[in-house]
Amino acid sequence: MQDDPIVAAVREIKEHLAAAFGYDEHAIFSDMRKRESQFCGRLVS
Repeated sequence: MQDDPIVAAVREIKEHLAAAFGYDEHAIFSDMRKRESQFCGRLVS
């Protein structure tokens, strides 16, 4: 099975963000909520 380059890119970004927050899930989700608030009407719930 071939590796999907999009999936690989998403996993790489995920790993980078997790490392940036010390793998602390509370810090990661806190940052995610801050970022979401910047795009109020543009996100699908």
